[in-house]
Amino acid sequence: MKTIEKLDYEKLWNSEHPLVYNRLVTIADKHDPAALHLGGPLARVKAHLPLLVKIEAQERGSLLSKKLEETDKQRDNFVWSIIGMTRAYLTANLPATYDNALKVKSWLDKHDASSIPAANYTSETERINDMLTDAERNTDIQAALAALNLADIAIQLRTKNQEFDTLFMQRKADQATIETVDAKAIRANADKDLRRFFTFVELYQVEYPELDYEPLVKELNTLLSYYKAQLAARAARRAKGAKVEEEQPIEEPEG
Repeated sequence: MKTIEKLDYEKLWNSEHPLVYNRLVTIADKHDPAALHLGGPLARVKAHLPLLVKIEAQERGSLLSKKLEETDKQRDNFVWSIIGMTRAYLTANLPATYDNALKVKSWLDKHDASSIPAANYTSETERINDMLTDAERNTDIQAALAALNLADIAIQLRTKNQEFDTLFMQRKADQATIETVDAKAIRANADKDLRRFFTFVELYQVEYPELDYEPLVKELNTLLSYYKAQLAARAARRAKGAKVEEEQPIEEPEG
């Protein structure tokens, strides 16, 4: 009897679990489950797919929120970079840069730039747009920013602010349609039926020796072994102090 590889499904992230589950179902479907007397057990496994899709949608929303936070921090850093470099130029008090630094400081003060990073998402987006638009319409400010090597930072701030606005609107649209579900309970029930399905695969090899279960078992084990190795590698990185929660999800194997 060929046994099925054991995988600790609980260690899969919510962004990974539905993909692995769906891939296992796809493999089982390829091997004529009805002929292998696995139609019923597989049907119970498939019954969980609609709920797992909801976990995927919910997780995409979570990942989008994380990306939104990262983008917000990046635009905050650009704002602080302009403020910090302007202060440095003023402190240096060099004739070649002092007048331009005063012009940039006046522009920053006009928009109360130091308070922008603490503003709420919508307000910050609007205030950054207003500040940059003001600079783009003022040739003196444009020239001062260029002279102080701050023009590129201002451009990057504009790009990052636009990126943030796009992400924010996308999340807002998604939140109106994404249903909040109990991912832990859904996964536990799905895993229970998946493990039961694997038990049938193992038992039926003995009960129906005339049928060939080996191709199915081999393909299932190839996928399960891949994820088992990836989870072990992630656990090893965590043990060494790596912040694995900041890593990308496990990539799906080819094929």
